[in-house]
Amino acid sequence: MTRFSLREKVLVACIVCLLATVTFAFGYTGNSKKRQGWLLSQGAIIQLGVWDKGGEYGGRAYEATFIVTAPNGKKATAEAIGSDDWIYVNFPDDFEGQGNINYSKLTNYKWVCVVKGKTVASGSFQWGNSTAAIK
Repeated sequence: MTRFSLREKVLVACIVCLLATVTFAFGYTGNSKKRQGWLLSQGAIIQLGVWDKGGEYGGRAYEATFIVTAPNGKKATAEAIGSDDWIYVNFPDDFEGQGNINYSKLTNYKWVCVVKGKTVASGSFQWGNSTAAIK
């Protein structure tokens, strides 16, 4: 029968602990199909954005107001600060006043972006009943 020294026993114990730690830390299950490392999320939003590509503000900060108008004339607004890159807002999450708008059915909406009293962009989209479509 072979006898192990205390040093050898401690070394083996450390190696076993290290292997167990690595196995649990990286989540090895023996079958990668049983455990997925990714979660997913999806949701419909409308992303509206503008960019001062022409440099009208010369890289200086400016405030952009996005206004979405429902077919009944009710409005919701969102504001964003831009400088020399794209700025975006997400409809409906970033908008105030949307309690005035009924989203129960798919409807056409119009939007504008205003910077210092000047309309710099506009468009339209469909939204409602958890459905989004860019027009």
